[in-house]
Amino acid sequence: MKTRMLILICGISGLLSGCDWFGNTPSFDDDFITYVIKPGNHEAENTQASFVLQKSNVMDFQAIFDESCKYATADPGNMHDINKLMGFSDCGLHHHGSSARLGWNWNEGQLRIYTYVYSEGNRIPEKLMGVAQIGKIHRYKIEIDGDQYRFTMDDHVEVVPRICGSKGILPSYQLFPYFGGDESAPQEIKIKVRML
Repeated sequence: MKTRMLILICGISGLLSGCDWFGNTPSFDDDFITYVIKPGNHEAENTQASFVLQKSNVMDFQAIFDESCKYATADPGNMHDINKLMGFSDCGLHHHGSSARLGWNWNEGQLRIYTYVYSEGNRIPEKLMGVAQIGKIHRYKIEIDGDQYRFTMDDHVEVVPRICGSKGILPSYQLFPYFGGDESAPQEIKIKVRML
């Protein structure tokens, strides 16, 4: 029995070593998804029609911002507008009714990360999470913890109240990178994200 098992394992190993990957070849050096927002757009390409359910109370991911994320808006006042990184809708409502996201902007020579929450149709004042370094991997997490959202950037944590007074019927869905604010992307913006 042991001999047959050994022959079977060796045979399978021999077959697999000569096989090519089926479908897209994975890159083990970089398994991030690159989200691209074209000039004049708000949404990242291929996300407008995406409807991905958020099946847990935690969104855990890494992200890399590159040099393309340094920008200037036509109206200097819009430099304070917060772009969106990732997040999810909540409380059975559309994301402008209830959602938790991480936001970002390029302001005063820094890429700043913020909490970005809608609760019962109202924007909750954002909290500064920290500054992301261009080209560096940072880890982010958004957790539902009872009546609050717990946001994490690397080791920094901020808590924002969660109010689900009016329960809707929509399933929770993921929200993807988005530019704006009032203005659309002034140039091509690239953000790399790896879900954990």
